[in-house]
Order: sequence, then C-alpha cells, then structure tokens
Amino acid sequence: MNVNFTVFIDKILSGEKRQTIRKAGKKWENVKPGDKLTLYTGLRTKQCRKLGEAEVESIEDVIIWTGDYWGHAVFRGKKHLTFNEIKTLAYLDGFKSVLDFYNFFNSHYGEDFVGKIIKWKNFEAGSLKWDGSNTAKVGNYAFHIEFNQQFKTWNVDILIKNSAGFKISSIAGYPSLQMAKNACENYLKQENEK
Repeated sequence: MNVNFTVFIDKILSGEKRQTIRKAGKKWENVKPGDKLTLYTGLRTKQCRKLGEAEVESIEDVIIWTGDYWGHAVFRGKKHLTFNEIKTLAYLDGFKSVLDFYNFFNSHYGEDFVGKIIKWKNFEAGSLKWDGSNTAKVGNYAFHIEFNQQFKTWNVDILIKNSAGFKISSIAGYPSLQMAKNACENYLKQENEK
C-alpha cells in the first residue's frame, strides 16, 4: 500500500514518527497488521521520492472533532481520549502541540474527521535494501556500515563503480545505525541529482 506524506518527512526518516492518521475510505478497509506500507513524498509528481518501507503494526478507528459548540474531542475506537492522551497522539503523529494537531485537521477536513490511525514497525528507509551485514547495493553504488567500538559511532564505506574503475569514500561518526543508513540515502539522492 502506497502512502504519501507532505509533512514530517524528517521525523519519518529518523524513526520518530511511526504512525499516520488518514481519512477513512476504501483504501484502508482491508488493511491489517503485517501488511506492507511503502512511504513516499511527492507521489505522482516529478519530485517523487521513496522514504522507505514498513509493516503495519496496528490500525484503529479515530474520530476528531476540531471545534463546534461542544469544543474539541478525540475518540480512539469508542474511547474518549483525555487531554494527555490527545497530546501523546498528536506528538506521535509529528505535531508539536495539540493546538497544531487540531488546526491541521480543521484546516484540511473541517470540524468532523473520521479516519484511521495506522501505526507501523520495521521501517527501512529509502530505496536501499540492507542485508544482515549492513550492506546495500544499488546501481554503481555499494554501501557498507560498521560500528566503530573505539569511538562508539557508525561508519559508512561507499564503493562507487565508474569508467575508471572503483572509487572508495568513507563517512564517519553517526550515533545510530538508522542515521548512518539515512546518510547513505541522502548521498545517493545527491548523486542522482547531479
């Protein structure tokens, strides 16, 4: 299932955002835990970029009332959420505040929103497919990531095949494996834009 994002791209790539709230419809009727999601930004445009792939962890109903005579309210399934639960939901979805959360849904959908909360797990960024030894290959590029015990960082070696043979580059000092993988994706994106 393809899912397009226009906001919170950095939070998706960093792994901070692992859910999305989508308007209910036929697209989401048969989605279940274990299904594959392919996350994009700019889908159906020349700027389309694959953010990564993930697996659906859970999917549940949500109703968001963003402002009427009775005020704001959020229901997750049949449960009326407390302010702190709404705050957590908003944060997990990428918003800085409950007010930003309500304003977004009000401006995009009006006062009444009926949708689904789709949570994902096992997110793997971008177009690179990583094997068990943290190696990925695409086109003329090969990336390998290793943990440096001395400095407690993740280092990337890049092997580039060109007309003259091979070129090796290294990028060092990432505090997490996911950040190192994101750096490889960014490197590949920059090379493709040249």
